[in-house]
Amino acid sequence: MLRIGEAPPPALAEALPARSWTLVTAWNPGSRPRDDASNRLADAALQADLDALGLRRLPASNSDGGGQWHEPGWLVADLGTAGADTLARRYSQAGILHWPAGEAVRLRMYMARPAGVAGSPWVDWVE
Repeated sequence: MLRIGEAPPPALAEALPARSWTLVTAWNPGSRPRDDASNRLADAALQADLDALGLRRLPASNSDGGGQWHEPGWLVADLGTAGADTLARRYSQAGILHWPAGEAVRLRMYMARPAGVAGSPWVDWVE
């Protein structure tokens, strides 16, 4: 299990060796629920994009801390920050996980930081 601000489990590097990792999904753009058929079509397009880039990946599952929000996604090896940002924006994601090997998991958010939300050393607000 990946947690923001914590080092990933060592088994990750064994299963998918990389210089960096990205956990991305195409489900529920903008954190707005949509039907499974639309989500599956978007996921197929994301997989095609990852294939076109020649990136290795493993199936993954995204969820909130309380287990109320669940989305299938992909743990991708060696996708650079610019590429991660491009895919997140292409699929209108509110946020993704993206971090270099040997460091703690980071959250990249693609929306304006809400007023009153304190900063976190593990969250990057990308505008």
